[in-house]
Amino acid sequence: MFIKSSLVRKVIIPVTLAFLVSSSIISTVSANEKTSNFSDVSSRYAESVNYLVDYKISKGVSETQYGIDQQIKRGDAAIILANALGLPTEGTSDSGFTDVPKRGVAAINALKKAGIVDGKSSKHFGFDDLLKRGEIALMLTKSSAYNLKGNKDNVKFTDVNVRYSEAVAGLIDNKLTNGISATSFGTDDNLKRGEYAIFIYKAEMIKKESSADKIAPQLIYSGEKELKVGFNEIFEMPIVTATDNVDENLVVLNKVFFGITEVQSVDTKKPGTYTITFSAKDKAGNEAENLIIKVIVENEDTLSPAIAAAELAIANLPTIEELKTIHSEELLKAREYVMKVFAINEEAEIKGMDKLTDLEIQMAKLQAKESLEKAIASAEKAIVALPEIEQLKLENESLVLQARNFVNLVFELDAQAIIEGAEKLEKAEARIVELKKALELELAIAKAEAAISALPAIEQLTNDNSKAVKAARLNVTEALALDAQATIKGIEKLEAAEAKMKEIYQPELSFNTYASIVVFGEIRGLSTSFQNLSSEIVTVKKVEMFSGSALKFKYTKEELDSQDISTVISPYGQFGISLTIRSGIWQADDNYIKYTISDGTKDYEYISRLKK
Repeated sequence: MFIKSSLVRKVIIPVTLAFLVSSSIISTVSANEKTSNFSDVSSRYAESVNYLVDYKISKGVSETQYGIDQQIKRGDAAIILANALGLPTEGTSDSGFTDVPKRGVAAINALKKAGIVDGKSSKHFGFDDLLKRGEIALMLTKSSAYNLKGNKDNVKFTDVNVRYSEAVAGLIDNKLTNGISATSFGTDDNLKRGEYAIFIYKAEMIKKESSADKIAPQLIYSGEKELKVGFNEIFEMPIVTATDNVDENLVVLNKVFFGITEVQSVDTKKPGTYTITFSAKDKAGNEAENLIIKVIVENEDTLSPAIAAAELAIANLPTIEELKTIHSEELLKAREYVMKVFAINEEAEIKGMDKLTDLEIQMAKLQAKESLEKAIASAEKAIVALPEIEQLKLENESLVLQARNFVNLVFELDAQAIIEGAEKLEKAEARIVELKKALELELAIAKAEAAISALPAIEQLTNDNSKAVKAARLNVTEALALDAQATIKGIEKLEAAEAKMKEIYQPELSFNTYASIVVFGEIRGLSTSFQNLSSEIVTVKKVEMFSGSALKFKYTKEELDSQDISTVISPYGQFGISLTIRSGIWQADDNYIKYTISDGTKDYEYISRLKK
C-alpha cells in the first residue's frame, strides 16, 4: 500500500528495503474465480476449497470443476503448498531439477531451500508424478512447513515404515486425516485434490490457532467530536466504521445519552447536550476503545420564523410596474416585519430586501409626484424621527438610510428644494460612520486581547502554540491598522511569547506511520509519511526504524535521493515512503520511526510511532 502523493516513490534497496513483486508468492488463482461455480465440491470439501480459493492458494481445474476426485501431481501440490506457506522466492538458489516447468520453478526452489521437498534424484523432481499420501505427510510435518508433531508409538498402520512413522503421527495426532482403514494409512496410495485441499486447510487452521488474535479493533471517524444541530432540524448519525487486523465487516454499536439517561436517539425538539458512545468488538472478544461524540441541540430559533414572515410579506408585494399609492400600507407592514427581524439580529439576511427598498423608493416617487410638499414632509418627518446625535446608535442606521432615501427622492423631484433638518441628517450619517469605525476597533481590540489572554503562560509554551502566537500577532496588527494609538492589554505577554517561540521553535509536521502488511503478528510492510504544516521548506536528512532500542534500518538523505524520493518538502507538502521488510519485525508497542529534519538552520528529531 502506497501513499497517494506526488512525493511518494517506490523504494528498492537491496537486503533491507524491497517491494513485494508478483513472483514472491506463487499464485495459481484467478481473481474472479468463485467457489460457488464448482459443481463437484460437496459439503465435505466446501469449507476447505473455499479457503484455498478465497486466499488465492489454489484454483479449480476449470471454471466449473475443482477436480475433487482427480489425483494431484507432485508439481501442482508443491505450488499450492508454497502459496499456503507464503514462502519468499527472492534470493533462492536454483534447485537443479531439469523437469520443472517455468510455472513451478519459483515454488519448488523456495520449498527445496526451506528443506520441505527433495527430488526423485538430484536432477529429477518428478513434477508430473502423482503425489502419494506418505510423501505429503513428510512435506506438511516439516518444521519449516507446519511443524506438526505426534507420537509415533500411536501409529499402528502396517504400511507405515520408519521413514514415515513420525510424519504420519503428526497428521493423525493433529487430526488432519485418518488411515484408509483400521490397519492401513495408504502410504503408497495416490492423493486426490479434494483430500489435499482438506490437508492444507486443516494445517492452516492449526497455524492460525497458534497465533490467536489479541489486537483490539479500531474505530474510524473523520468528523468533529462536538456537533451542533439547530432546534427541530434533521440530525444524521455520524458515520463510524471499525477496522481489525483479522475480522472484516465489524458491527459498530452506539448508545445515546441525554445527560445520564440513555435515550433512543437525539431529539432535536429537546435542546441540550447529548453524548453518543460508539463501540465495536471483534470475534476474539477484543474491544475497541470507545468513541464519544457530543451533540448540542440548540434552543428554539425565533429568528427563522421572523425572517420567513418578512420574506413572505415582501414576496406578496406588487411589482414596480403594478405599484400604486394604495399599496403603501402593505409596504409599511413589510417594513415592520423587517424591523422585527433586525430587532432580533441586526446582521440577519432577508431575501427580497432590494425589492422592498426599490418599492419604497418607487412609492415615495409616486407620492412625490402627487405632491412635492408631501415628499418634503416625508423627508423632514424621517429626519425628525431620528434620535439626537448624542443618542444615535448603530441600530438606528436603517432609519438614517431611510431618511436619506426620502431626501434623495425630494432632490430627484426638485434639486433646489429646501429640506429642514438636512444638516442633522448629514451629522447623523457622519455619526453612524464614526460608530461603525468605533465598533470595528472595539471588536478588533477585544479579539486581539482575547487571543493574547488565551495564550499559555510563557514557561508553558510549546511548539504547538506557534499558530496561536502568530494569530494573536495578526489580530494585534489588524487592530493597530484601525488605530495606531490603540491600547491593547497584554501586548507585553505577546512579545514575550514571540521571543519564547523563537527559542523553542520546531517546524510543525504531522506524521502517520502504520504497518501496511502484517502476517501473523509480523510486520512485512510499512508505510510512513508526514505533511509539512509549517511555512518553511524542510529537508529529510535521515529516516530510521527502531524496535525498542534496536535499530532495524536507516536511510540517509543521499540514499533516498538516489531512489528518486524527494527529500526537500515545500510548505504544506508531503513526504512518504512504503517499505517491504523481508525478514519481518514483530508488532510491538515500542516500534517507531525516527526522523531527522532540517529547516536549513537547525536539525530536529521527530518520533512517529506505529499505529495499531
